[in-house]
Amino acid sequence: MLTHYFTLQSLARIFNQHLRHATTEQIFTQQRNELLMTCSTNEAKWTLSASCDPKLNYIFLRDPVARAKKNSVDLFPDAIPKRIRNISVHPHDRILQIELEAETLLCFLPFGPRANVLLIDREKMITDAFKRKKELVGRPFEVKSQEDNLSMLDKLDDFHRSLKDRRGSKIFPVLKAAIPTLGSTLAREALHRSRIHEKLLPDNLTPEKIEVIYKQLREIREELTSPSPMLYYRGETPRIFSLIPLMHFAGSRAKSFPDVNEA
Repeated sequence: MLTHYFTLQSLARIFNQHLRHATTEQIFTQQRNELLMTCSTNEAKWTLSASCDPKLNYIFLRDPVARAKKNSVDLFPDAIPKRIRNISVHPHDRILQIELEAETLLCFLPFGPRANVLLIDREKMITDAFKRKKELVGRPFEVKSQEDNLSMLDKLDDFHRSLKDRRGSKIFPVLKAAIPTLGSTLAREALHRSRIHEKLLPDNLTPEKIEVIYKQLREIREELTSPSPMLYYRGETPRIFSLIPLMHFAGSRAKSFPDVNEA
């Protein structure tokens, strides 16, 4: 859940608290697939760290990182120095947008092996890129409009119909397909709280059982608006990051954090 839509929304709120009206000082890389952006206000200095590693995408705010004297490369010269106007998540996708002055956007796209950071101008054209620069610069930045799939939780009939329309598969993949925003962790959590085995076929669910899942999903949606971030461990290694406590990991070693960025 490091790049879950709700995770990015929580991070955007935290970033805005510290970086809104800050000025970009440096954007560089000194480690493969990691971009570092140093920003400052009159009161403080911060580094935003974004990973485009295919196996581990993340973005978080940290104390200033000392730049190495060797093996570091400047990035995005047109984004320096610029005042940060706002930080938000794109309404239709998992894209964290840093709005700079002069109507430009620095966008973090945490899409696994396609992860990237792009600079977008006021005409919505890609003017610079962290990865695959030759391929992308000069192309329009397009994000397909997607339906808010969580809105089906507003009406039980819509949710019931969505599950029944997806026949021939087990309830776990059906639930993820019906509400892609959930992701695997939250879909599994909803089924666990509902006491429904994830391999059960949707055709075998009674209307009463479907209503139980529906109610649990609505509770999870409400919990996500006020995150209580947790890390669940296997031995000494963090295994799962979650915005909310997970009942299906009850009994596992866990650690809570004051906010999503700290986690």
